[in-house]
Amino acid sequence: MYLNIIILVSAAIVFIIVARKLPTGWLTDGASRFNWKNIFNLFGKIKKYIIFQKEKRLAKKRQVINLSDEKVEEEIDFKQQKKVVDEVLADKEISYEDKMAKADDLLQRGSVILAEELYRELLEINSTDPKLYNRLGIIALENQKFIEAKDFFTQSLNFGQNNSARLYNLALANIGLEDYEKAKEAVSKAIQLEPGSQKYQDLLEELRNKRSI
Repeated sequence: MYLNIIILVSAAIVFIIVARKLPTGWLTDGASRFNWKNIFNLFGKIKKYIIFQKEKRLAKKRQVINLSDEKVEEEIDFKQQKKVVDEVLADKEISYEDKMAKADDLLQRGSVILAEELYRELLEINSTDPKLYNRLGIIALENQKFIEAKDFFTQSLNFGQNNSARLYNLALANIGLEDYEKAKEAVSKAIQLEPGSQKYQDLLEELRNKRSI
C-alpha cells in the first residue's frame, strides 16, 4: 500500500516538473482535459483503482486459502476414515455386527464411498442380509443409480419380511426410473403395513397424478 502511494506521489511530482517546462498558456488551454482539476481527479481515480485492485487481490487470496484449507481437511478426514475401514476389514476378531455398525456410522457421517466399500465386504460374508441390500440401495439411490437401487431394494425384500421403509425406498427407485405404476404398487404395500404414515400417503397422492411412461 505504501509503495503505491509513493509511486502515485512521485508521478505527481514528475508531472508538475514537466508542466513547468511547458510553454506559457499550455496548462490554461481551453481544452478541459488539461486543467488542474481534471488532473487531480485523474490521480484520485488512479488511487481508487489501486486500492480496489489490492482489495480484489486480497479477497481472491483469502478465497484460495479457505478452499485450500477445506480441501486439506477433507483429504485428511478421508484418509483417516479409510485407515479405520482397512483396519476393520483386516481385523478378524471384530464381529459382523460391529462392522455393520461402523459402516452405518460412516454412512450417517456422509462417508458414502467408504461405507459402500464396507457394506460390499460384509455382503461377501453374509449375502442374505436384507439390511445390507437396503443400505446399498440407499447409496445407489443417492447416486441416482436407479436400476441398481431397485435391484438392491428388491433383494432386501426377497431376503427379509415385507418392511414398510424398504417398500418406500423401492417406490423411490421406481420413481427415478419413471415407472410410476410400480412405485404406486410399492408405496401402497408400505401403507398397508404402516397406515398411519403421512409420508407414505403423501407420496401415493403425488403418484396418482402421474402416468407411467
